[in-house]
Amino acid sequence: MTRGRGLRVLMAAWSLAGAAHAAGVVALSPQKGIVSISDLEAVVSAGEQPPPDSAAWRPVRLPDRWAENGRARAGTVWYRLRVHIDPAQREPWAFEVAYATMNSDLWVNGMLVGRAGRMEPDNLTRHWNTPLLFMVPQAAWTATDNLVYLRVRCGTSSDGGLGHLFAGPAAELSKAHEQRVFWRVSLLTVVDAYVFALGVLFAIIWLRRREALQYGYFAAASLLWALCTSNDLLTDPPFSPRAWQMLIFLCNIWTSLLFALFFLRFAGRSSPRLELGAIGLVLVANALQFLVGPTRQQIAFAVVILGVLSLCGWATVLLLSDAQGRSRRDRLLLGSAAVIGMLVGAHDWLLTIFVLPFDSPHLVAYAAPVTLSISAWVIAGDYTRTQEDLTLLNRRLADRVRQREMELRESFAHLVEADRDFAVATERALVLRDLHDDVGTHLASAMRQLEEERAEPLAVAQTLRETLDRLKLLIDALSMPPGDVNALLASLRYRLQRRIEAAGLDLRWEVDLLPHWEAGEHGDAMRRLQRLLLEAISNTLRHSHATELHLAASATDGGIRVALTNNGPGLDGIPAAGLRTMHEHAVGLGALLEVSSTHPGGRIRLLLPRAG
Repeated sequence: MTRGRGLRVLMAAWSLAGAAHAAGVVALSPQKGIVSISDLEAVVSAGEQPPPDSAAWRPVRLPDRWAENGRARAGTVWYRLRVHIDPAQREPWAFEVAYATMNSDLWVNGMLVGRAGRMEPDNLTRHWNTPLLFMVPQAAWTATDNLVYLRVRCGTSSDGGLGHLFAGPAAELSKAHEQRVFWRVSLLTVVDAYVFALGVLFAIIWLRRREALQYGYFAAASLLWALCTSNDLLTDPPFSPRAWQMLIFLCNIWTSLLFALFFLRFAGRSSPRLELGAIGLVLVANALQFLVGPTRQQIAFAVVILGVLSLCGWATVLLLSDAQGRSRRDRLLLGSAAVIGMLVGAHDWLLTIFVLPFDSPHLVAYAAPVTLSISAWVIAGDYTRTQEDLTLLNRRLADRVRQREMELRESFAHLVEADRDFAVATERALVLRDLHDDVGTHLASAMRQLEEERAEPLAVAQTLRETLDRLKLLIDALSMPPGDVNALLASLRYRLQRRIEAAGLDLRWEVDLLPHWEAGEHGDAMRRLQRLLLEAISNTLRHSHATELHLAASATDGGIRVALTNNGPGLDGIPAAGLRTMHEHAVGLGALLEVSSTHPGGRIRLLLPRAG
């Protein structure tokens, strides 16, 4: 044994002798297995080494909450106990701190054997929810009776204390420690990831359907719940201890409020005024929390969270009482999820006000998958039903549109048939009118000429010839392509050229290839144009006393221009009735008509404008 080792053994023996009357003895043996240690001694000390026997050691029983036993709320407490080990036993031993706020280290016979992270007061590692396992090396045991010290240090804004302490064979205690780490750390890590993913999913759903605000409430509550759960896992928060603790308080409050608003929305009992009022009250309560000192923040949090939990309870009662109709099952499920959340919230609230044991586990994080999964199932069902209703509505609308389309098609067919009948009747009426006004007039003139005693056979023959020409032109108009001015002019030339030449006039014909006249597709435009030109030619033949007739037609920027020019003494001899008839037809066509005398000669010009 070295000199330093011997000195430590002597000092440990002296310390054991002085403390034998104070600390109880814990015997460790393979036959006993894991031992739960409840009785220790404690002293408040900020020293970096175990306090001497002269310190104010007092017996304590675990779990030990410092606020209840008058010890420092923020600082360091040393615990000690005597451990008896048979020197013949060489099996490795270990100690497990199941719950301590915030961090701990273990000393055996004055030797530091284990430390979990940093122990500096201003840079403390947060291991309050993580079970700590300290393996004791064989060299640390110096005698049959050993003195074991446990130092616990808490942050400046946390409720310090020590929960259960276990000792036993290292192999056996390691297995129990792994189970506790699974339940307190590994499982919560999975739960936190699940809750966060669920929140992100429903946030995306809400962004696609902004009008469904209940989805937004659920998404925000899930994300805040994930942040609250991270408080059980993070050993190094990104903020100062006080700021982080305040953030966690606020997240718990707003998570509960958002779930209450979500339940109220789903129950159909919410209103914008109620929601704004609840949010306003919580904001005022948050502001008051910032004003109180660090020692009263936890009490202020307990008061505020109690009010929010009461709102959750009212929403739960509404959900369960209004569960009827098609949404009865969903409301019962959602009410059950709300009841679970209320129960675990009440449990953790009792922990906050020091009613439950200090080292009782916080259950809100464990209830998250159950509560959120039920709520998500209900929301998914509601969303699915909405989509099914929308699909059914679209199907019904499609059927109605199809039915209306069939009805409209039938109505359109009837209208087409009616239009066809109307067109036939209109065409018949126009033909009858032309027969009456044009052919009938000339036949009546021929009858009058025959009835007169001085009627000349040539004059009667001329009248009958004009009547026949008009009748043939009328027949041509029935089969003429709509809008084809070239065809109309060709028909006039074919029917009237012999008559013009018989009247002693030379015919000059200059007609270009003309564009399609769109206005000629509608109504009786082609027939009006034919009658206008026929009236102009007839008046020229009867009253111009000319020897030459020039007809020209060409396309211009403004439309189609048709001009009739003769070399007679003028157009003064044209009767007013003839001029009036030509102007009436021009107005009906929307065309520009110009009649002028050139002395000698006369000119009739017609402009058929372009469409649009």
